Formats: sequence, structure tokens, C-alpha cells
Amino acid sequence: MADRSGGSTRKPDADDEPAGMDDVNPRRSAAQLIAAVRWFALATLDEHGSPALSYVPFAAAGGAFAIVASRLAAHTANLLARRPATIILVDADARGDAYAQPRLSIQVSACPQPRGSAEADAIWSALVARHGATATILRTLPDFEAISLAPSTGRLVSGFASAHDLDASAIVDSLRTASLP
Repeated sequence: MADRSGGSTRKPDADDEPAGMDDVNPRRSAAQLIAAVRWFALATLDEHGSPALSYVPFAAAGGAFAIVASRLAAHTANLLARRPATIILVDADARGDAYAQPRLSIQVSACPQPRGSAEADAIWSALVARHGATATILRTLPDFEAISLAPSTGRLVSGFASAHDLDASAIVDSLRTASLP
């Protein structure tokens, strides 16, 4: 169980602790997880309140999660309408108990960036640097929108009895300190 200050009430046993996660420093652990994964699951709501779930490669730009999304995808319309959204990053390569996998869930606000703006260019550049040729090709397609996902709150689970609430500044700090190619 976690206390509201970000510490845990019980230190996990060595077998509980996933490899590579630092239970002592939630910001550092979040940065490590952000750097380790290249995509997240994105949950959005449509105009009727029905959920849509998507797989989205990401990068970091301007203190936010940077994505591009096709207007053909359901989640894009939901993001462009600025409906609530949540992302979850999971360290799928971590060994051990599936219930104790490191994960970071974050409430985000979508900020569509106008094509050709400095913000959109920064998103595209970050995605090309992290994901290569496919992002370069997507940039030539007219239906792709550059979108910043600004974090508001999050919850880092780094193992059994190790959960930490993170505010927006902690998540932005983790994004900026994560070593993203």
C-alpha cells in the first residue's frame, strides 16, 4: 500500500521487485519506465462515453507525450474533441509475477498542434528520432495529426505494495530526464 507522500508502507521482497525499477525514487522509476518502452496503450472516450483503446508509439517533446494519429482512427476524433484520455506504459520485458509488472498510468489532456507549427515540427522530429523511417513516411500523409498529450496526474506501480501517485510536474520531470533516443 502506498501513502500519499509517494513512499510505500512496505518494502517489497527481492522476488517482488521487478528488474530495473527503483522503488525508492518514483520520479526516477517513472523516467526509467518511460525510456524503456516505445509505445503505450491509449484509452479515449467517444461522444457517447464509450471507450476506445489503441496502441500508440510515442516520444517526448515539450514536456508532453508526443504522438501522431490518423484521422481515420477512432481515438483521433476523441483526442481532437479534447475528451478525457488515459495512457498506460507497461514494461512488458520485465521478468517475474505478471501482477507485479512495472506500469505507469497517466491522465492526459490532448493538445492538437497545427500542421507546420513549431510544436508539430518538434513532435515529428522527436518521433523520427525515436522511431525512424516509419515516422518519416507518416509525416508525408495528409491524414496524420501531431498531438501533445499533457500529463495531469499519474500512478506508478513498481511492484507489490509499491504504488506512487505522481503529479503533473513529477511526470513532466520524468519525461525530460528519460533518455529517449
